[in-house]
Amino acid sequence: MPVGLKAWADEQLAALDIAPETDPADGDAVDVEEFADDFDEIPNNATGESGQDAEQPAGSPAARARPSKPRAKNSAVGGKINLVLVALLVAAIVIIVQQTGITNRESASSQGAASGMPSGMSTFAQIDQARVDELKAQIDADPSNTAARQQLAELYLDAALYQDAIEQLDQVLQITPDDLDALLAIGVAEFNLSQDEQAEQHWLRATQVAPAQAEPWYNLGFLYMAQTPPDYDKVEQAWGRVIELDPDSELAATARAHLERARAASPTPSTGP
Repeated sequence: MPVGLKAWADEQLAALDIAPETDPADGDAVDVEEFADDFDEIPNNATGESGQDAEQPAGSPAARARPSKPRAKNSAVGGKINLVLVALLVAAIVIIVQQTGITNRESASSQGAASGMPSGMSTFAQIDQARVDELKAQIDADPSNTAARQQLAELYLDAALYQDAIEQLDQVLQITPDDLDALLAIGVAEFNLSQDEQAEQHWLRATQVAPAQAEPWYNLGFLYMAQTPPDYDKVEQAWGRVIELDPDSELAATARAHLERARAASPTPSTGP
């Protein structure tokens, strides 16, 4: 992950680890929304661990991965951990969507988890209307053109037009119901619209379509951590499965680190991989 973002993330999470529990009514309690606003200050030009500029996939997904503020209203420590973990990690979901799949697994393994921290999360891509019109024309000419629909959905995701993305991806899944990228992508859009049940259904379906892939379980961990209160048992199951499926990957390393913090926050800590 970019060095600057890693340092920032470690600082925020370390603060949560040592922060005393406060009464939500206490005027000194830290408001969860302040943590979300911190992302506005993260630079877009963070450098990678090698000292070179971090390479971003086409249509940077960082902006669209930010959870909407209504999803986290608590001011207590548990709520802060919930928001920060999800905000830090959800960016990886969309990177997974753009970089992985059966045909691009190697690229995802090297970049997906390593790029899991947000970069400029407060900005959204401007929609390329000319490209949108071009893709719509292709779809009008051939409604079964799933490639055009997925490209159009990516543009909508980049611009945070989640419902528009869902409409295209739903059509893709009607034609090719086992399309892994479409299952992952539609879950991202649904998650950002707080349609958690639908996101869970699509990601669970992805675990059936590609049982050897860790990404769907990785995504599910975000969803279970974002619930109020977090479902720690399911977080344990989902991220533990990531570690079992791909133990030496960056994806597993990220899941392992945040799983430890989730265990610390859980009222009934458990042991696992």
